Amino acid sequence: MRNLFETLLQTGTSDSRHRDALCVLLLRQLMLHADEDTLPIKDARSPAWQTYLRCRVFIEQHFLEQGTIRQVAEQCHLDKAYLCRLFKRYTNETPLQLLTRLKMHKAADLLTHRNLLIKQAGAAVGYQDPYHFSKAFKRVYGIAPETFIRATSRSHHA
Repeated sequence: MRNLFETLLQTGTSDSRHRDALCVLLLRQLMLHADEDTLPIKDARSPAWQTYLRCRVFIEQHFLEQGTIRQVAEQCHLDKAYLCRLFKRYTNETPLQLLTRLKMHKAADLLTHRNLLIKQAGAAVGYQDPYHFSKAFKRVYGIAPETFIRATSRSHHA
């Protein structure tokens, strides 16, 4: 759904002659996916769902301090395997993918707005090895940090 939403935003700001029609179709698809993913009320009240939400909020609030999913599980007073099962049950994203995505979004912000070096941005989000950071960044954004910096600096100067 996140990808659909991002595509909707990009399409809405494009110069395409079919922009309006494409946006209507993308919005309809997004709404259908949202309806499909809606949690039944009985599940929304379940202890498992409440635990999942508590862990997700913890990750979103403390992602910079957490290096591993084992640490997250310990902080949430859960077994690592159970934490992973909760995420598998309620979302398409593993806890590690969420943790990595949040760190990479923060790193992208640091690279774009603070003009940090790649190794500095990596270290700021918990990656001491610039090579490992670059691989993780590319997994999330689909491009290397160097390419990202060039693309964002061009768009800011255009």
